[in-house]
Amino acid sequence: MPKRLLAQIKAHEKRASAGLFTDMELKALLEPRISELEARIEQAVAADGTLVETAGILRSIPGGGPVACVMLIADPSSGPYPQNRPQL
Repeated sequence: MPKRLLAQIKAHEKRASAGLFTDMELKALLEPRISELEARIEQAVAADGTLVETAGILRSIPGGGPVACVMLIADPSSGPYPQNRPQL
Protein backbone atom coordinates (compact mmCIF):
# COMPACT_ATOMS: atom_id res chain seq x y z
CA MET A 1 0.00 0.00 0.00
CA PRO A 2 1.43 3.44 -0.87
CA LYS A 3 2.98 5.30 2.05
CA ARG A 4 0.72 8.31 1.50
CA LEU A 5 -2.45 6.20 1.82
CA LEU A 6 -1.15 4.55 4.99
CA ALA A 7 -0.34 7.96 6.47
CA GLN A 8 -3.83 9.23 5.64
CA ILE A 9 -5.43 6.16 7.23
CA LYS A 10 -3.39 6.64 10.41
CA ALA A 11 -4.30 10.33 10.53
CA HIS A 12 -7.99 9.52 10.18
CA GLU A 13 -7.73 6.90 12.93
CA LYS A 14 -6.29 9.53 15.26
CA ARG A 15 -9.15 11.92 14.42
CA ALA A 16 -11.77 9.28 15.23
CA SER A 17 -12.87 8.99 11.62
CA ALA A 18 -11.36 5.54 11.21
CA GLY A 19 -14.68 4.12 10.07
CA LEU A 20 -14.11 5.78 6.72
CA PHE A 21 -11.10 3.62 5.99
CA THR A 22 -11.77 0.31 7.69
CA ASP A 23 -13.38 -1.26 4.64
CA MET A 24 -10.75 -3.51 3.08
CA GLU A 25 -12.70 -3.60 -0.19
CA LEU A 26 -12.43 0.17 -0.46
CA LYS A 27 -8.69 -0.01 0.19
CA ALA A 28 -8.34 -2.74 -2.43
CA LEU A 29 -10.24 -0.60 -4.93
CA LEU A 30 -8.30 2.60 -4.26
CA GLU A 31 -4.78 1.19 -4.07
CA PRO A 32 -4.43 0.23 -7.78
CA ARG A 33 -6.11 3.44 -8.91
CA ILE A 34 -3.73 5.55 -6.83
CA SER A 35 -0.75 3.61 -8.19
CA GLU A 36 -1.97 4.12 -11.76
CA LEU A 37 -2.38 7.86 -11.25
CA GLU A 38 1.05 8.16 -9.64
CA ALA A 39 2.60 6.32 -12.61
CA ARG A 40 0.82 8.59 -15.10
CA ILE A 41 2.06 11.67 -13.25
CA GLU A 42 5.63 10.34 -13.25
CA GLN A 43 5.39 9.68 -17.00
CA ALA A 44 4.10 13.21 -17.67
CA VAL A 45 7.00 14.73 -15.72
CA ALA A 46 9.55 12.40 -17.37
CA ALA A 47 8.33 13.41 -20.84
CA ASP A 48 9.36 17.05 -20.37
CA GLY A 49 13.01 17.98 -19.86
CA THR A 50 12.20 21.21 -18.03
CA LEU A 51 9.92 19.37 -15.63
CA VAL A 52 12.56 16.69 -15.06
CA GLU A 53 15.07 19.39 -14.14
CA THR A 54 12.60 21.22 -11.92
CA ALA A 55 11.54 17.97 -10.23
CA GLY A 56 15.19 17.13 -9.56
CA ILE A 57 15.75 20.48 -7.88
CA LEU A 58 12.59 20.20 -5.79
CA ARG A 59 13.37 16.63 -4.74
CA SER A 60 16.83 17.70 -3.57
CA ILE A 61 15.21 19.81 -0.84
CA PRO A 62 15.11 17.87 2.45
CA GLY A 63 11.56 16.63 2.98
CA GLY A 64 10.62 17.33 -0.63
CA GLY A 65 9.26 14.01 -1.77
CA PRO A 66 7.66 13.12 -5.09
CA VAL A 67 4.13 14.13 -4.03
CA ALA A 68 5.14 17.59 -2.82
CA CYS A 69 7.32 18.02 -5.90
CA VAL A 70 4.49 17.30 -8.35
CA MET A 71 2.05 19.43 -6.38
CA LEU A 72 4.39 22.42 -6.67
CA ILE A 73 4.94 21.81 -10.38
CA ALA A 74 1.23 21.39 -11.08
CA ASP A 75 0.19 24.54 -9.18
CA PRO A 76 0.46 27.52 -11.54
CA SER A 77 0.67 29.93 -8.60
CA SER A 78 3.86 28.27 -7.32
CA GLY A 79 6.22 29.70 -9.91
CA PRO A 80 7.01 30.71 -13.47
CA TYR A 81 6.92 27.46 -15.42
CA PRO A 82 6.50 27.22 -19.19
CA GLN A 83 2.97 27.93 -20.41
CA ASN A 84 2.93 24.80 -22.59
CA ARG A 85 3.79 22.36 -19.80
CA PRO A 86 1.73 19.15 -19.69
CA GLN A 87 -1.36 19.21 -17.54
CA LEU A 88 -0.82 16.91 -14.55
